[in-house]
Amino acid sequence: MNKCILYLMSVIIFFCSCDKGELPISATLPGDATIQQVEMTETYKNQIFFSLESNAVISSNDKTDWDISFSSNTYDPIITLNTSKAMRVHRSSSAFADINSYSDDDWHYDVHSGNLDSTGFGNDLLNFTFIVDRGYNELGSLIGQFKLRVTEITDEKYKIQVGTVDDLTGEIIEIERFADQNFSYYHFGNGQVTISPPTETWDLIFTQYTHLFYDPFTPYLVTGIILNREETLVHQTEDFTFEEIDKSIAEGLTFSSDADVIGYDWKYFDFGTSSFIINPDIIYVIKNLNGFYFKLHFVDFYNDSGLKGYPKFEFQQL
Repeated sequence: MNKCILYLMSVIIFFCSCDKGELPISATLPGDATIQQVEMTETYKNQIFFSLESNAVISSNDKTDWDISFSSNTYDPIITLNTSKAMRVHRSSSAFADINSYSDDDWHYDVHSGNLDSTGFGNDLLNFTFIVDRGYNELGSLIGQFKLRVTEITDEKYKIQVGTVDDLTGEIIEIERFADQNFSYYHFGNGQVTISPPTETWDLIFTQYTHLFYDPFTPYLVTGIILNREETLVHQTEDFTFEEIDKSIAEGLTFSSDADVIGYDWKYFDFGTSSFIINPDIIYVIKNLNGFYFKLHFVDFYNDSGLKGYPKFEFQQL
């Protein structure tokens, strides 16, 4: 863990120099164990939406394809940051036209647990002008800043005033909300964009994200897995081998809904070998939004050519 923290700290220094009702689930026979590998690439630029139930990549996108997301279906009005780019936000009580620059250190981040009560934007969206630092691209270059003010929220849309930090008037943009999506996505250069597949079709996102460490406060990028917020639950254990875990064991476990339960620390960086080492003894038992149980562990982080950024994992439906 310490080795991983030291390595990831060095990366940041480089960058910076709805409640679903219970439904009966039909009895199913255990599936066969399957090995899968996803292609995040060496720069971790790809975000990959994966379904355990379908054993398939549902969709993928470049992590720089979007900047912020707006809660779209049953959630209260919420804006989240694209934490795969180490994005951050400043909240100001000044009017949109009164802000023409910002370089202070009063920045806020989304928490890595995915708790929607602890976003960088906060819960009061209508009474602030927000300065949004778009973070870094996959090569470590700064992308720039924009400012934003939410002017209206309805069941069908968000209306925002948005522009570069020195733009006195900006432009008014409408963000459409969708019933089959957790969030609607927005890119400051390209407008509203399609990123996430329909909520019911996927379980996990392979992505970079910003982990917040405290004492001292240190945000830095890690590479791992974020859960589908809609009823996807995980239990992490080293008390059983992968082969030992069956459905009866899974049904007796306590699960967490934190988005980063699987997270990044199933691997660490070994400075002696200058490579990532996987811990295959960490087993994740996953209950998906359809009520099915799966067990999963990681077996590699490299492809056949020796390139990092290609997580390989074994999983099985219970």
